[in-house]
Amino acid sequence: MGGVEIIIQVGTYITLLDLIFGIIWILVSFEPASVSLTFLAAIVLVLITSEEFKNEIEFG
Repeated sequence: MGGVEIIIQVGTYITLLDLIFGIIWILVSFEPASVSLTFLAAIVLVLITSEEFKNEIEFG
């Protein structure tokens, strides 16, 4: 299961970067698209880092 854990870690870091750039985008130019994409990145980050998600992926 080492491969799945690595993929989840990489996905977590990519989503975190997306969230950071989304926050910067909101600060630079406040647009509805920037707010919605940042909100979606935050939701995905919470889901990816939850223990329920990790258990679901681990046990199928």
